Amino acid sequence: MTKEFVLIHADWCGPCQSFKPIIDKVSKELGITIKKVNMDSEEFAPFQSYVRALPTMVVLKDGELYTDMVGVLTENQLRDFIKDNED
Repeated sequence: MTKEFVLIHADWCGPCQSFKPIIDKVSKELGITIKKVNMDSEEFAPFQSYVRALPTMVVLKDGELYTDMVGVLTENQLRDFIKDNED
C-alpha cells in the first residue's frame, strides 16, 4: 500500500500561492514528497474529478483517492493531516 500526497493548485490562485511555502516547509521537515500539480497543465487530467476548489490536497493509496482536504492549512494542520494519513 503506497500513499502519495498531491497538491492541486493554479498559478492564478492566491490561496494556492500562500499555501506553497507551507507545503515546502512541512514536507522538508517531515522528509516526505508532496507532488505539485498545476490544474492548467496536462498532468492535471487524472485529478480533475477530485477537485471542488483550490487548493486541494489529495492522498492517493495505490493510485486511488484515499482522502482529500480543500483549502489552505496552517503548518500544524498540514503536519497533522500528513501524520494522520501516512502508512
